[in-house]
Amino acid sequence: MSNWFHSRLRCLMGPTMGLLLAASAAAEPALPEAPEVTVCGPLRERLAFWSWSRAAGRADAARVQGLAGVEPVTHRTRDGRTLRGYRLASRHPDGLVRRTVLVAGGNAMLADQILAAFTPLAEAGLDVVVFDYRGYGGSDGRPRLLAIIGDHLELARRLADDGAAPLAFYGISMGGIVLANVLPHLQAAAQPERFVIDGSPARVSPHGCPERFDPVETLPADASGLLFVGGEADNVVPLGDSAELIEVIRERGGRVEVRPAFAHPFMDRDLGVHRERLALIRDFLAGD
Repeated sequence: MSNWFHSRLRCLMGPTMGLLLAASAAAEPALPEAPEVTVCGPLRERLAFWSWSRAAGRADAARVQGLAGVEPVTHRTRDGRTLRGYRLASRHPDGLVRRTVLVAGGNAMLADQILAAFTPLAEAGLDVVVFDYRGYGGSDGRPRLLAIIGDHLELARRLADDGAAPLAFYGISMGGIVLANVLPHLQAAAQPERFVIDGSPARVSPHGCPERFDPVETLPADASGLLFVGGEADNVVPLGDSAELIEVIRERGGRVEVRPAFAHPFMDRDLGVHRERLALIRDFLAGD
C-alpha cells in the first residue's frame, strides 16, 4: 500500500487506534438485530467511520483479477443491506480444506486490497472469506460499530452452518475488536477453532465506547485456540495498548507472538517482514 495510505491511516487512527472518541453510550439493541445506531457517541462515531471509509477508497475488482480461486460473494443482512466481498478457495494440492477463515480488516481496508496477501493461506488448505464493511467499498449501508459486529456475527453463523470446514477468525486491527465481540454471541458449535488477533488494543472504552466492547472482556475462558500477533515497531496501536489483552491470552492458555520488526498489520517496513508475519498466521490457522 502507498505511503500516503499509511500516513493517512495513522492520522485517522491516532496513537491508540483513535477509535470513536468521547461520549456517553446509550442503551443499545441486542445483536444481531442491531440497526445502524451509534454506541460510542453520535457525532464522533459517525465522523470516524466517515473518515475511515473515505480513506479506504473505492472498490476495484481489477485488484483481484487473475488471482486463482477467487469468487465474489454477497450477504444480505438482517436490515436489508447487501455486503460484498470475496472467497479465496483452498489451493491445497490434495484438495483439502482445513478451515474456513473469516477475515475482518482494519478500519480503512477493503477486501480487494488485501485478498492477494492471503494466497499463502489458500496454499496451506484454507478457504478465506473477507467482506467490505457496511458502507465501505462495494457494501451497502452506513458504517457503525454495533452494526458491523452484527454483520460479522451473521457471517460467522452462515459459514458455520454451511459446514464445509471448521471455522477460524483473523481480525486485523479494528477487525480484532469486531471479531472478539462476535465470540460471546456464538453457540459452542459455531465457535472458531482458531482465532488470530493482529495488532488490536485491549480496550476501546477509554475512547467512549461501552466497556462490553473491550476485547479483553470478551475472550473465552479457554484461549488455547487464540493467537495474538504484535510488534515493537507498531506506532499505531503500541504494545502498551495491547498489554492487558496479551496478559489475559497467556493466562488462559493462548499464544502470543511479538516480534521486534513487526509494525502495525499491513504496514510492515518491507515485504520480507510482511511475509514473515503472514507465514506465522498461516501456520497457526492451518495447524492441527
